Amino acid sequence: MGEREAGCSSSLAGGGENQLESIVILTNGANPPGPLSENEKMWLESFVNGESFKNQHKVIWPKIERVPAMLREVKDNSGCYDPMVVSIGPYHFGNTRLELMERYKHTMAVQYVDGDLKLLEELYQKVRCVAEAAKQCYTDQRSVAKFNNEEFSQMMFLDACFLLQFINCITLLFNPGYLAKLELPPVCIDDSTKSMLLNMVAYESSPNGPDDFGVSSYICLMDSLIDHAEDVMELRNKGILLNFLGSDQQVADLFNEIADNLVSHQHAYTVVKDKIEKHYKNRLKIWLAEWLHTHFSSPWTLLAFIGAVLVLVLTVIQTYESVKPSIT
Repeated sequence: MGEREAGCSSSLAGGGENQLESIVILTNGANPPGPLSENEKMWLESFVNGESFKNQHKVIWPKIERVPAMLREVKDNSGCYDPMVVSIGPYHFGNTRLELMERYKHTMAVQYVDGDLKLLEELYQKVRCVAEAAKQCYTDQRSVAKFNNEEFSQMMFLDACFLLQFINCITLLFNPGYLAKLELPPVCIDDSTKSMLLNMVAYESSPNGPDDFGVSSYICLMDSLIDHAEDVMELRNKGILLNFLGSDQQVADLFNEIADNLVSHQHAYTVVKDKIEKHYKNRLKIWLAEWLHTHFSSPWTLLAFIGAVLVLVLTVIQTYESVKPSIT
């Protein structure tokens, strides 16, 4: 025993064996194992390369996940993560409350191809080609396993046509044709807004979601602009917020609530925020804006100002004419 311990001590101090092997010998007195097998090497490489040791080819990382339990358990947000009108994908497929819209998906598919059966078949064939890969994009494989390939392809085909036709319809309807302007785009606030934004935030919060946090950053920006009902009224008067929810205070509360615990991307809206800060520090612009708001908030004050200017101009002309020497 004494020789073995002495030998181990020398290896820890820098002998021929490495420290991990010496610790193993001290622990169980067994000889070190042989070299790693190919399977073990692939398993370790999967940590770095993002590859599965079960398959020798690169796998498709799941992108469509369930809403995290942490977000679902918030009492005020209960019910926001389940569709109210239409289901997209396998997670909520078969919900009896949404059966009515399943019939309209067929109509939307026909509208999308404008009744062209050949085009409809071509699009369906393209969906069939990617159906197996699409299945791997869902984290909850139990929701996918209940479909065979044909059923899954048909479901995804109808959902895709429905979304594309819906986008077509929407696009046609301080598309308007000025998307190139650097402005806050108008947003409609109604009963579905909270659910929509929370679901998009939930997707961004998932491990494989987008890393730009675009929706979270937008919500945080709006929250920085809105604190009270008066702020909502200002944005509403400028056509930025279309309030179909109720009172302006309800809209303010909505953004304040969903922005709670959200963090925006550190570089999001940097230029916009800098310009807002520079404007805030420019006292001349603030005084001018306050003066215009105070004296020209209605057409009557503008007319009164124009009238006063005209009276002043006429008075100056009359005074000049009275003191000007007569020409003989």
